[in-house]
Amino acid sequence: MIGIWHQYAVSVSRYDPLQICANQIWLPPKNYVSTVKLISRSKTTHETLKSLAEMYMTRNNVLKVNNHIPIVGNAPYEVVVLGIDYINFGITWGCMSRGQNKREEILSLYTRQVKPLIDVVKMTKKIMAEYNLTMPELVFTDQNC
Repeated sequence: MIGIWHQYAVSVSRYDPLQICANQIWLPPKNYVSTVKLISRSKTTHETLKSLAEMYMTRNNVLKVNNHIPIVGNAPYEVVVLGIDYINFGITWGCMSRGQNKREEILSLYTRQVKPLIDVVKMTKKIMAEYNLTMPELVFTDQNC
């Protein structure tokens, strides 16, 4: 997973309309844990937003994430890697807690190129059907930076 991954699209529930150019830069792992730089840009202030996360994969394709968000603190979560080919795309899916007794489905599509070489949405629909999951509405990430 080393290198840059561009956030291509996310489910509506995960969309942040104030951010553009969301990317992840994966550094080589140490003891099976990768440090990942999460970088985006604010639409309103045009400032670069950065956080660091540690991520590692479990044996059952669960990606454990501990995101260190400035001012907010640690934000741990986990997602399932539904599909990845390491060259073109990666697809993660999971549920996040949103307050007491409320959970939201999140789907994220990542690509190696800003303009993917394959139809990532078509690939995602196929993979989600294999897992008997319903495809949520997607919002495409503005990568025009």
